[in-house]
Amino acid sequence: MSLKVRQALSIGPLRRAKLVAGRRGLDNEITFVNIMEVPEVARWMKGGELLLTAGYAFKDNPELRRRIIYDLAGKGVAAFGIKPGQYLFGIPEDMVEHAERVGLPLLELPPDVPYMEIMLPIFELLINEQLYRRRRTDEIHNLLLNVLLRGTGLQGVCSALAQFTANPVFIFGYGTCLGAGYPPLAGSETLSWHQQALQEIFREVPPELQELVPHRATILRLSPELPESVVVPVACREKIEGYLVILQSSRHLNDIEIRGIETGATIVALEFAKEKAVAETEIRLRGELLDELLKGEIENAGTVLKRAAHLGINLAGRLAVIVVGFQGPDKASPYEVEIPSEVIHLLRSRFSRHPGGVLVVSRDSRVVGLLRFYSETEKELPERLGEILKAAKARFSKVRFGVGVGRPYEGLEYVKTSYEEAQVALKVALDRREEKPVFFSELGPLRVLFYVKDAPAAYTFCQEYIGKLKAYDAQNKTDLTATLACYLKNDGNLRRTAQALFVHKNSVIYRLKKIQEITGLDLNDAENRFALMLALKLTQLTP
Repeated sequence: MSLKVRQALSIGPLRRAKLVAGRRGLDNEITFVNIMEVPEVARWMKGGELLLTAGYAFKDNPELRRRIIYDLAGKGVAAFGIKPGQYLFGIPEDMVEHAERVGLPLLELPPDVPYMEIMLPIFELLINEQLYRRRRTDEIHNLLLNVLLRGTGLQGVCSALAQFTANPVFIFGYGTCLGAGYPPLAGSETLSWHQQALQEIFREVPPELQELVPHRATILRLSPELPESVVVPVACREKIEGYLVILQSSRHLNDIEIRGIETGATIVALEFAKEKAVAETEIRLRGELLDELLKGEIENAGTVLKRAAHLGINLAGRLAVIVVGFQGPDKASPYEVEIPSEVIHLLRSRFSRHPGGVLVVSRDSRVVGLLRFYSETEKELPERLGEILKAAKARFSKVRFGVGVGRPYEGLEYVKTSYEEAQVALKVALDRREEKPVFFSELGPLRVLFYVKDAPAAYTFCQEYIGKLKAYDAQNKTDLTATLACYLKNDGNLRRTAQALFVHKNSVIYRLKKIQEITGLDLNDAENRFALMLALKLTQLTP
């Protein structure tokens, strides 16, 4: 819709104007028409002007003519029209040379045409364009404002913009599609495929999208298979919360429409803020409910089931607890705040369609999830949790992750038991550096030890056999306990133990002698090895 210099030369009396220099500037955009009366006119130029003059100010001054051309070009003036006759017999050659050099269109105006006849048709077009721009911007703004007032949410925003732009519109945030709108008459299969392709892109937002300026549109081809898209990051509290994406599959949006959508992005941000506030309240309520279940604080099971139902969670049936934990490179890890929220996001997105929903809460640098257990769940759970581990590791490469899963139980009173089992499984996962989830049901003898781990006799037993060894490690910053565990795991084979510990065989022999000296036990005795293995297994189950 913008008016270019080349277009202006076909309007009214300008059809008789002659372009004498600066052809490469014919695509300059004209935003205003002005008349030059004084030599210092450049200081008042803002760019985009079609400037008209009779040349009186510079008719006898070649140096001033040079300076005017360069100053006007530097200010971004669209074109410079000179009307010869009264003060000039023609366009000075030096001005032609300077204008050609800087690419400023220099026009020789017809001498018999008043300025007003040149200006009026241009102003009429410019005013009409401004009216059109304002009308389209207001149309988008009012459209989105009505969506806001009707309370149809982000889905309503997408539907309204799809109708307005005649293109499919999506809103993505928190790794998932929050809304999708399709124009009428569009192919549903194609659009469904588009949405799936975009879903994969925004599941983990690429760095180049994270660096976009909030509420500013960018034209991008997000993948080779997709058409060009208008992408507008939507920010709340100076943080990008999501992305408005318009696929230009039916038609390309013009500059005015894109600017209007940028203006309307503030209303999308309001919807984000509103939905986020609702979501945060729901998250808090879900967290409180799960905390009560994990602590076993259940006064009335019926009331708990109703509270869960109001939050879209079905707690009837078998329930299992998942615990995701992590260990950073040190205690001052910068990830301690980011990781729980990222893991919560991963759990919610991977289990978004799980029947009955999922309850998730962050506790003590761990993330705990509770979900209903179906026959299909047992098959799908390892794969989904493996995806979560892989995604978390990709995001935080220096952090060790582990996942523990408790057994499923029928009845709310057993959620606490499943939680305790999941914590044991997590401890084993972290100790073994497992790259896959560990299920309590697969822990073998540890399942039996789990029920005696808190007995005073179990504590006394562990202290008797490995208490001195652990105390020595703590005092001398050694790791003889780990050496003993590795030695017993490898059936007392020195070569395999050395390979597993990445040390020389002689180092293992020296450490084993030290262990026998500290514990006072002969490692060649089968009963001693069994007792030490039992003590080590019990310590795996306790903090």
